[in-house]
Amino acid sequence: MTALTLLAGTKLYGYTKVLVFSVAVALILRYARRPTNGSVALLAAWSAVAFLFRHDYFVYLVFPVVVLLAAFPLPSWSEKARRLAVYSGLTLLLLLG
Repeated sequence: MTALTLLAGTKLYGYTKVLVFSVAVALILRYARRPTNGSVALLAAWSAVAFLFRHDYFVYLVFPVVVLLAAFPLPSWSEKARRLAVYSGLTLLLLLG
């Protein structure tokens, strides 16, 4: 998707939109295919990177990630809550650091 968009003539000043959300979609698909703690950590790290690019990117990214983590079929609600807490805590820790 990124390569196709770049070949289509996207202006260079808009590269962050293409980069941030292309990587976010890839990480969301990675979690959907294999829900591991590592995938949650990558989503948290990329959310922090998105915030550093532009604050509104973080807002656009957090909603789908939280919905994914909350709606993904896991064996227990406590596991969902733990993954949401790990995502939130790690994102906050990376932004404060």
